[in-house]
Amino acid sequence: MISTQELVRSIYGAWRLARLDPGGMQAFDGTLAAFWRSFYAALLLAPAYAVLIANAESEAASSVSLGRLVVVESCAYVIGWTAFPLLMLYLSRMLGRETRYFAYITAYNWAQVIAMAAVLLGQFVILALLPRPAQMLVGMLILGFVLFYEWFIARTALSLSGLAAVVPVLVSNALTLFVQSVSQAMLRAPV
Repeated sequence: MISTQELVRSIYGAWRLARLDPGGMQAFDGTLAAFWRSFYAALLLAPAYAVLIANAESEAASSVSLGRLVVVESCAYVIGWTAFPLLMLYLSRMLGRETRYFAYITAYNWAQVIAMAAVLLGQFVILALLPRPAQMLVGMLILGFVLFYEWFIARTALSLSGLAAVVPVLVSNALTLFVQSVSQAMLRAPV
């Protein structure tokens, strides 16, 4: 179980990292226990993910049954939260940064709270108020922020060069796109 104090400290640390403050890493102790507790971020974000999926499905006017949608998207959500840490375990060894792995994944997981807040803000507040042409620009700016944020965390937590820090960002986002494409194919496949 995670304490309220650790929850607040972790989100605050992620917020500091979003402000490009490397001191935000001090909020994460880099232990195996903190690593496991960082997956509470997935539980915290599950309702927001459900809202994004429901919004996307309503816009697509999909004929997918609710049960199928829940099963496929729930599996995709769990895979998304577990596959990247598994890949990073191997990648951190390749990069010679295995001693920083727990701190990195802990910070990365809590950073998803800030990233999701930016995405939700973009989708439901800013985009609703802007004309159509400006919506794409704002969406690209939010995506740029999230990518840069992930890069900064990789660079800071893993103590990588700027160029090497691109690798975890590419892996994370390629994996996300793969999981999304598979889940969408499963939803479109005939029953």
